[in-house]
Amino acid sequence: MNERMRLVRYAVLAANRRHFEILFFAVAAFSSTYALAVGIALFWMVPELPTMPQLAAGGILNAGGLVAHRLLRRERSCLDSMRKCWNAASGDVSASNDASFRPGAMAIIVVGLHLLGTVLLAWMFGQTMLQWRSPA
Repeated sequence: MNERMRLVRYAVLAANRRHFEILFFAVAAFSSTYALAVGIALFWMVPELPTMPQLAAGGILNAGGLVAHRLLRRERSCLDSMRKCWNAASGDVSASNDASFRPGAMAIIVVGLHLLGTVLLAWMFGQTMLQWRSPA
């Protein structure tokens, strides 16, 4: 019975991990698409403020990156719990429970969201400073 409970626990953890993976990719895709749409819309609707699209898109990408990072941490926490549960269910006491959290594709997506958002914000601030310093 104890083994059955561990397998049920493993199945629940796997479902939670899958849930956080799906949310991660949904947040990454939505924030990228939304930033692009808002940037294009502001570029066409507010041409007198050329830095507004970069500000909006950069902020959206950085906010999406923060949410995606949190979801990635939750997914990896579930993975670590799954490994511990599997090792306990299989009776393998010599197996290491330490997960080597090497950066993978999901971590690269988070870094990409943050990097692109930061580049857009830096570009916006650079343009603003150049406009402010140059005599009109």
